[in-house]
Formats: sequence, C-alpha cells, structure tokens
Amino acid sequence: MNEHTLKLLSFSHILEELKNYCHSSEAQRILDKREIHTTREAIEYNLDLAVDLRKLLETGKHLPALNLPDLRSFVFRLKKQGSVLDPYELAALAQFIHSSNALKRFLLKEAHESLREIAEAIPDLEDVRREISRIIDPLGNLIDKKVPALAAIKTRMQRLRTEIDKLAKSYFHNQAYDQFWQTDVATIKDGRTVLPLKAQYKGRVKGIVHELSASGATIFIEPKDIVEKNNQLVIEDNKYKQEVLKIIRVLSDKARSGLSEISVMLEKTALLDVLLAKVQYARVHNCTPAEFSNKQLMLYEARHPLLGKAAVPITVSLSEQCQVLLVTGPNTGGKTVSLKTVGLLVLMHQFGMEIPVKEGSALPVFDRILADIGDEQSIEQSLSTFSAHMTNIAAITGEVTHNSLVLLDELGAGTDPEEGTAIAMAILDFLISKGSRVIATTHHGILKNYGYIKRSVTNASVDFDTESLIPTYRLIIGVPGESHALIIAERNGIPQAVIKQAENYLNDERTDISRLIRELSKQQKDLLLLQEKQKQKERLVEEKLKQTELKEVELREREYRLREQGLKELNELLNFSRKQLEAVIKELREHHDQEANIQKGRDLISKVESKIAQESRKLDTKPKSGRKTKNLEIKIGSRVLFKDSYKKGTVVRKARSSKWVVETDNVRVTVPADELEPDDSSAKEEVVVSLSGAGSHIPAVFELNVRGFRLLDALRSVEKQLDAALVQGLTSFTILHGKGHGILQQGIHDYLKMSPHVENYYFSRPEEGGSGKTVVILKL
Repeated sequence: MNEHTLKLLSFSHILEELKNYCHSSEAQRILDKREIHTTREAIEYNLDLAVDLRKLLETGKHLPALNLPDLRSFVFRLKKQGSVLDPYELAALAQFIHSSNALKRFLLKEAHESLREIAEAIPDLEDVRREISRIIDPLGNLIDKKVPALAAIKTRMQRLRTEIDKLAKSYFHNQAYDQFWQTDVATIKDGRTVLPLKAQYKGRVKGIVHELSASGATIFIEPKDIVEKNNQLVIEDNKYKQEVLKIIRVLSDKARSGLSEISVMLEKTALLDVLLAKVQYARVHNCTPAEFSNKQLMLYEARHPLLGKAAVPITVSLSEQCQVLLVTGPNTGGKTVSLKTVGLLVLMHQFGMEIPVKEGSALPVFDRILADIGDEQSIEQSLSTFSAHMTNIAAITGEVTHNSLVLLDELGAGTDPEEGTAIAMAILDFLISKGSRVIATTHHGILKNYGYIKRSVTNASVDFDTESLIPTYRLIIGVPGESHALIIAERNGIPQAVIKQAENYLNDERTDISRLIRELSKQQKDLLLLQEKQKQKERLVEEKLKQTELKEVELREREYRLREQGLKELNELLNFSRKQLEAVIKELREHHDQEANIQKGRDLISKVESKIAQESRKLDTKPKSGRKTKNLEIKIGSRVLFKDSYKKGTVVRKARSSKWVVETDNVRVTVPADELEPDDSSAKEEVVVSLSGAGSHIPAVFELNVRGFRLLDALRSVEKQLDAALVQGLTSFTILHGKGHGILQQGIHDYLKMSPHVENYYFSRPEEGGSGKTVVILKL
C-alpha cells in the first residue's frame, strides 16, 4: 500500500492504539509490517477471525491472564550452537510457553473452527516449560533445593559467611583495636569482606589493603585471618557458578532442540494477540464489520476514529454506476475530514478490522488507495501549494488502476480559478477513463456543473447552518454546496462595508446557479425529513401489526385452553358414569328384581346421554368471528355452513316457510335460511379439517395446506387438525404454510410450542419444502 497515503490518512495512529492493546512485542512487530490486504479472501479471513473472537469474549467467557515477554533476541541467540541463556531468559521462555498453552486450551474448548485451527497449530512445549520451572522460578531465581549439588554448595557458603562475620565482629569488639575503626560494620569489596580502618592506624592491623576512601580518611583492609575464609568463599562461589552454568546449559540445549516449535509458537501466539488487540479496539470504538460489495461503497453513520466523541457521523455512498463523488461546501465545513474518514476506514477494513460505522455498511476491495490531501508546499524544494498538489497527482496518475480509490482534496486549488477548473476536470476525466473510484473536494463553482453533466459523477455537499453561521459537518449526497465565503468572512470580523461591496460584485458576476443550489438544498432537506417521518410511520404500523397478531394468537390459545378444560370435564363425566353403570350391571346380576333394576339402569343411561349431549353442545359452540355475514343467495347446489356448528353441507331443495333442505354427512335436514351462511372455503382447494358434533368427524389429513390463509384462520385449521389427529391416533403430519414474510410460519410454530399434544416440530428437508413446510410429531 502507498506509504504516502498511509501517512496522510494517519493510519499509524490506529496502529499505535492497537499496539497498546497487545500483550507481546512479537504482535507489535506484526502490526508494524502494515499488511493491508488487497484480496477479498485475505480480508474476509482476517476479519472473520476477529469477529469470531469478539463474539466469543462477549458471551462472558474469561480470557486467561497472559504474560508474553519478548523472546526475539533469545530465539536468535539459541540458533548459535553452544550458546547459553541466563536464568532470567529461561524464566521468560517458560512464562511465554505457559501463557501460550493457556490461550490454546481456552480456544480449543470455547472457540469456533477457524480460531481452533490456529490454536491447534501452537506446538506443545509443556515438557520444556516443566523442566525450566522445576529449577528456575518465574523471577529467574534458581530453586537450589531442587538441585542437591547446589544446595550443598549453598550450605557451605552460608557457613563461611557466618564464620567471616564472627571474625569481623571480633576485631570490632576487641578493646585493643577499639579506636581503630571508622564504623563497626564490615564492607564487601569485590566479593570479599573488608574492615574500615582509620588511616592514622595504618600498619597497626596486618592484612591486605583493598581500597582507600575518597577523603583518604579510611582504609578498607582485609585482615590475614579473614583472607583465608574469603578465599574459601570465593572458591565455593565459583563452584556454585560452574554448577549453575551446567544446569542452564542443559536447559538451553533442551530449548534449542525445540527451536523450530518455539518459532511457530511465537508466530501463532502473536497472531492471536493481534486479533485480541483488534477485538479490544472494536469494543472501545463501538465498531461493526463492513460487508463486502463488488463496486458499491456505502458507509452509514461513519465516524473518524481519531476524533473520539467529537466525531460527527456521516453517510457516504457511491453506487456501482457512480465513479466520482464531488464534495463542495465552505471551509471548515468538514470536507477534508469526510475525505479522510472514508480513506482511513477503507484502510482499516482491508487491515482486517471492524470499523466505526452502522450495520449494513459495505465496501469493495481496492488494490490501491491513493491520496492528495492538505497543503504540502515545500520551501526546500521550491514547491508552491499548486505545484505540490500537481506533483502528488502526477504520481497518482502513474499508479492508478481500474480498482483503485483516489482521494483528492481541494482539486484545482492554488492557481488561477479558470485554469485550475480546467485541469481539475481533465484529471477527473482521466481517472474516470481508468475506471477508478474518486472522492474529491473543491471550491470551484464550474465543477458543480461538471457533476451534473457527467453521468458517472455525483455531487455532494457539507451542510452549513446559515442561521447559526456554523457548519453541521453532515454530508448531503446529490446536492452541491456553496462556499458561504461572505458569511464566514462577516463572522470573522470583516467590516460590513467590505461585505456589502463584495455582494455588489457578486450580483454583477453571479448567475442563477447559487439560487438553484439553495433551492435544491432546501428540497433535499425537506425530502430527507419526509423520508424520516415516513419511516417512523412504517415502524409504528409494523409494531401495531405485530401486536394485533400476538393478540390473535393469545385469543386462540385462551379458546384452546377452555376447550381442553371442557374435554377434560366431559372425560371425567364419562369415567364417572361408566363406574355407575358398572355398579348397576353388578347389582342386576346379584338381585332378582330385574325389572326395577333395569328401569334404574335405563334412567342412568338416559341421564348420562342427556349430560353428554349438553356438554357436547357447549364444546361445539363456536365463538363469533366478528366478521359480517354475507347476504346468502341460496340456490340448489350451493355449499353452505351451519352457523351453530360450522358443519358443511349442500342445498338439495327448498322447503316451506323460508327453509331449505340441506344434505350433510349423508343426512338431510330442514334448516331456516337465517341459520346458514356461505362456505367461502369451497372456492379454495386447500383441505381444512374440522370436528363436527358428537360421534362424527372429518378425517385428519397427512398434509394440511394453509397457504394464503390469514393467521387466525390458519391457527383454527391447525387446531381442528390436531383434534382430528388425536381422535384417529395419527402420530405425525405436515403443515404447508409457505415462506412469504414468515408471519404464518412464526404464528403456527408459537401455537405448536404451547400445545400439550405436540411432542416436536421442525422444518422439512430442503427437497421436500424446507422452511415452507413444518413436520409435526404428536405425543403417543
């Protein structure tokens, strides 16, 4: 990626924040490589890893504590045969292995497949860590008691130090030497114990002089009897160091044998550390992953990440047909910030990061991002503002491709307006011919006309509040803006007389383009306001529709529960009556007064039949649907419904007194006309099951088709199908509801979830209808 562009867009600031979130120096070195991907596969892979890791951590799973010291120099030294690491370096290696293994175990247990693949690639170096940690603690100190030879040497050294300390104290407490010493505390010089003798008593104590104080008042002397003990201590200390060297040489050789695995561990752990840094950045800045598109660039409520809470969200769109977005408006209005926001977010996206935008934002993949932003005039190179711009743009024209994003700030500025406009239009023509995507800012009014006459160019402007005289920093697509130079000049203290004269000059020179721009801007704002109000109305309607459907489902569930209660009571009545009947039969068998008992049994049966008929009528009574009954035009052959039971029938002939003979279930009955209503479902091919009165029912079907039904009617059909299936002993059936907007599907699933008779339900296989058909399994 172009280094000049990375600098202009301040990408290094993003990297610095990422590096602050890293646990390891190796991860920071990966970030320093600034690997901006230019293929969708690479971007998608890295972005998916970061998104998956973020989702995992946001489930409440706790990441293990990580301590990942810098091992780069250690690994480099280990490559040299015979090299030895010191105890602190070995302790650092053990700590890195420990943290790496903890991270590996965490991801293998909790993460998705892509993250597990990286974790699985981390080598198991637990044997190296265990061997190091057995002898060296996390601070790099040797654990002497783990090595008998070291423990023995340490014991002898401690004994010698005790003896030396006793000898020193004997000199301090000897009355013959009482006046000889500056202090009664011994000192260590070059690892040997010496005593602070006053200079005037030189020669009074026999021994070796090691040093003279800066003032010359003190001589540091090692008495002869202490010399021997110090020599023994030095010998033991050398033995200790030799033993330690042997140990760390063995440990270093152990580490060297796994050098290739250590390198892989560093690489994979650092990669995971980079992902953790990206996740932390995304959480801090409230980022979301951008979707991928072929050509369209769409950023909803994009925020410049370096501005923090001061950033004003902007929405930027380049359709597939639009190659150039031409942004105009006043100075300090936010044109350059908008330009940098787009460029920086594209870089972050292609770096495999989530970006601070609203969901639904989409970006194509660019092979290059080329920018000319800001005033880069150079005194050393004798470059004016215009020359600096032209130098940068010349470099851009040499690199640009059909798949590049070009960002141009103040195009054509810094020179004569007429010539600047001409060169600006020529540059845009060249970039359009190359097929690249361009976002450019300008003050030149003629370029606004260029945006209207070129089909592949779209005008845009930064909004400016003319009442408060301050910019709003919002980007308006489709409408060019004005520079508002006079308003800004007046706000900054230019005398009113000067402003008045400038307006007179403008009235002489200016065409109607400014008025046209103002009218277009006002219309655009009004349109945006209307669109927002319409969206609010649509959201309210959708919410009310959902509430209505929910109430319908609740009513059907309440009706179902009441019906279930009625069936339960009827079943209890039948069981009780059966017991009474059995008692009567037993009594008949036991007594000879058969006539009286037979009459008693008949009375009981009649009573039970009457009660059953009464309860059945209650269960068969249907709630009023609330719909208006259509005027029934009855004629022979018409399909009708009985209002009291909703049983279907066919008109056979007319009877007396406004009555009709209707055939139903092979039985003909005479019914008044006002007790009939038209059978609307007869025009449909769908099969709807229903329960009739006591003792008869329409059979359940293996596939219930409710496509085209309203939710309430569909739930009624499902209820009847369940009743019929339970009566017939059917264990499973399917419901064909279609896909559509998912209202039928969701409503039926909610009903099935609440039914006590349903064991399970699920979508059918794709080849059998997929999510358009539900398989229902009933409880046995």
